[in-house]
Amino acid sequence: MVKTIKLKYRLGILNTAALLYIAGCIIYTAINYEGAVAGEGWGLAYMIVLVGLGLTALVVDLFLQIIFKRKNYQNIAGSIALLIYIILFFLGT
Repeated sequence: MVKTIKLKYRLGILNTAALLYIAGCIIYTAINYEGAVAGEGWGLAYMIVLVGLGLTALVVDLFLQIIFKRKNYQNIAGSIALLIYIILFFLGT
């Protein structure tokens, strides 16, 4: 028998940061579109990868909300995950 999970997706630290990050990537790409597609379009491909990183953060936040039922624990785990994402981002650049 399949167990259903009732989940109310709550606004937290990680998904707020991920949504702002994705919005920033989209706005930056829209403003600098000519520069992003110049030279074989690798800048645009890079921005697509960065948006994918933001979407991955949203999926991680969804799993954290499934694992942790209390909002405090979910925000603490989301803050740790956000710190890890920031460190990985700066190590990758």
